[in-house]
Amino acid sequence: MIHVNIRYNDKEITVELPKNSRELTAELKKSGIEASPDKLKLRSNASNRYLIAFI
Repeated sequence: MIHVNIRYNDKEITVELPKNSRELTAELKKSGIEASPDKLKLRSNASNRYLIAFI
């Protein structure tokens, strides 16, 4: 399992992956994040840290 932190509009949640889309959507909504998991992308920034972001 992989634990990831997802931040969106001053809201943050830590989830365990892998997980199906329906379960992830439910967890996001429960934390107040009204965005679809299919908008999540893994990105890296200048300091080579990996980020989960909505695009």
